Amino acid sequence: MQRGGSAPRLSNSQVKLLATLEKSSNSARKDMLKNGDEKLVKTLIECVKILINSRNKLSDAQFSALRRRSEDIQRIISPTVSLAKKKTVLQKGGFLPLLLGLPIIKTLAGSILGGLFKK
Repeated sequence: MQRGGSAPRLSNSQVKLLATLEKSSNSARKDMLKNGDEKLVKTLIECVKILINSRNKLSDAQFSALRRRSEDIQRIISPTVSLAKKKTVLQKGGFLPLLLGLPIIKTLAGSILGGLFKK
C-alpha cells in the first residue's frame, strides 16, 4: 500500500466483490461474510487500511460513526489478530454498510469499474 502521492488501488476482482456486497441485502451480506473465503476478508481489511490512510474529508456523521467503531477498526488492521477474529468483527451489525458507503471506497472502486457504484 502506498502512502502520500498516489491513491492506493483495488484490483478488479476486489472491486467486484465490493460491488456484490454493496448491492446485497443485509442477510445476504451476512451469509457472504460467514461463508466467504480469505480473499473476501482480505479485501475488506484492505478497504479499512485505505480508509485510515486516506486524507479525504468525512462528514461529521461519518466520522462519529467510525469513531464509535475505533476498537473494531484497530482489531481489523492489527497483524496479530487472526483472520477468523477479523471476520467476526466485520460481521458486527452496521460496520460493513458504513465501510461500503464511505466516499473514499466508492471513489477507488468507481475509478476501476467506471461508475458501477452509482445508483
